[in-house]
Amino acid sequence: MLDSTIMSAIITTLGGLVIAWFTYWLKMPKNIKTDIIDNEQSNSNTILYYPKIKNGGIFINRFIINASLERGSFSNIYLVSDITSKNHEQFILKLFKYKEQPKFIMKYIENETSIANQFKQKIKGIANYHEVQWLPNNEGVLIIQDYINSTNLHDYIIHNKFTEKNTLLIAIEICNTLDIIHKRNIAHCDLKPKNILIPIHNELKPIIIDFGIAKYFGESFRKEEAMISVPYSAPEITNTSPIDARTDIYSLGVIILVMIVGLPNEQINKIQHYNESTIAITNTLKEQNIDREEYIKESIKKIINEQLKRTLLKCLTNNINERFKNITELKKALITIHEKLEN
Repeated sequence: MLDSTIMSAIITTLGGLVIAWFTYWLKMPKNIKTDIIDNEQSNSNTILYYPKIKNGGIFINRFIINASLERGSFSNIYLVSDITSKNHEQFILKLFKYKEQPKFIMKYIENETSIANQFKQKIKGIANYHEVQWLPNNEGVLIIQDYINSTNLHDYIIHNKFTEKNTLLIAIEICNTLDIIHKRNIAHCDLKPKNILIPIHNELKPIIIDFGIAKYFGESFRKEEAMISVPYSAPEITNTSPIDARTDIYSLGVIILVMIVGLPNEQINKIQHYNESTIAITNTLKEQNIDREEYIKESIKKIINEQLKRTLLKCLTNNINERFKNITELKKALITIHEKLEN
């Protein structure tokens, strides 16, 4: 038998070899063009091509890909670990393929990177942006954001029942975050349950994500660039009228309504995409807007609290000038209603 000294030396040597191999594997270079991005079309019904990353692979010699979270219309989203950080911190990596995209998609990507650069500092209620990097030769763009252990509000609504009190508490927190955004003269323009995260361990502290179609106050959507999430989008988006804080107030009104009475059916929850060949708003979207108004009309009847009902009607009027002037006004109204429910 081998004595203990020899056995100890063998184990130490084998351990060193394993560590050396693992370190080499982590640092092994990857070819971005061939290993990361390919041109296989992922959906025959779309003109878009998707970057592909393998789970367990390493991206730009820095991020281990833990999981593919979503394959969106304009980007893929991954859960990653940063191997250059002390504790291999987890982040969300959003990857766009930029080169050879239609102009309206390039505009979308440029818009999100511009907004991302404004939200790099820690802001309560937002999934903060850490980095924006362009890949070599403008092949693509990657955005690094906070990872939040959460579920989105859409899925949360499916599995949980909201009281009016809890709905108001969450809505007030969303108002606090929107107030920070609006003070920068930015409207989110795509507020909906799927763009609001509910943290697993702090359910009353929602997080707003996805500023891809955010606009500065006074700007408007061209028909060829609008991405409409019916029924949450305000009418001025589809009408290509100037937007401001009241655009988000409309969307938040629909979200509050949905939290209390339930999600709309899939027919009006469908996302409409415009492309460069679009000349006018489609008949389908017109029909969905009618359905949207019918959903709001019928849902408002189910609200028990009369003051909340009046507040939501003021949020949801099609005339932007008849809504709350700013998010502070809406927040005060919601706080007043909540205080009365508490007493």
